Amino acid sequence: MPDYIENLKVRKPSRDKKISLITRTGVDEIIRNCNNARDKAIISILYYSGCRVSEILSLKISDIVYEEYCVISHFHGKTGNRILGIIGYSTAYLRDYIKIKYDGD
Repeated sequence: MPDYIENLKVRKPSRDKKISLITRTGVDEIIRNCNNARDKAIISILYYSGCRVSEILSLKISDIVYEEYCVISHFHGKTGNRILGIIGYSTAYLRDYIKIKYDGD
């Protein structure tokens, strides 16, 4: 093994650091404080589907397929295409946003 690898010093990660994660209650509070349907849909889909911001921003109406209990979305991201199910309140928020945006109601 080369000397530079044998002499490589690596810091051990500190175990004292705690990671602060947002909870479902926190996300629900953020959604309640959103002023429009678009923001509610974006926050909800981000949290409940785990997709990336860039994937949501590139989402098109043609990428969305409505099923009985969920919405299937084709996301296009930096690692390629993937299909994710959007469930729960996210489905309702997405439908509300699409209705407002495209139906003009």
